[in-house]
Amino acid sequence: MADGKKKVVMWGRHKKWPLFVGTETECEEFILRNCELLADGRKIYRVIYEPDGKVYDVGCSVLYQIQDADGNK
Repeated sequence: MADGKKKVVMWGRHKKWPLFVGTETECEEFILRNCELLADGRKIYRVIYEPDGKVYDVGCSVLYQIQDADGNK
């Protein structure tokens, strides 16, 4: 285990790519920077709770997931 670190994995077109490693808070901040914005500055996203971690739908053609950073893809 990587000292309680988490990673952000991007899901797209039947593949998953690791993008970022950090604390869970840093991972959430990384994901939220990629959200679509409304005209008043609010961010659009929804969280889906999967057995292997949270999945974030941020309004684009990919999803982001926070997983344990265990050294494996």
